Amino acid sequence: GNIRHRVALVAENTKGGVGGDVVLPEGLRWKVSQYRTWCSRGGFSIDGDAPMFISRISRRISIRRVQQVWKAAQAKAGIDRPYRMHALRHYFATTVYSVTKDIRLTQVAMRHQSVSSTMVYTHVSNAAVEKAVERAF
Repeated sequence: GNIRHRVALVAENTKGGVGGDVVLPEGLRWKVSQYRTWCSRGGFSIDGDAPMFISRISRRISIRRVQQVWKAAQAKAGIDRPYRMHALRHYFATTVYSVTKDIRLTQVAMRHQSVSSTMVYTHVSNAAVEKAVERAF
């Protein structure tokens, strides 16, 4: 019944067959808890293996449908150059690194085996480069 702090990923459902844990921040756990309450009141299943989101015909939403919704949301928001879903991983990695300044911690959060993969995902802003140069001199 409680939303867990860490969620174990099943290896066969992940890219590269690498399982592991994902940490859910408190704000997200609270939102999922509120959503589950809403689902329960609406008569939707909240069992552990039940899908979180279902289609109009009461089936799991496909990956393709999630991509379509993401693209439509960006268009509605007026984003001229839409980003693919994968860009969210880059955003996540960059944000974790910019907050922690710890590439190893970012590597673990991304569930990468190699820190070099993590470095590809993290992007340094022009402002961060300028700030570092100013501090150096």
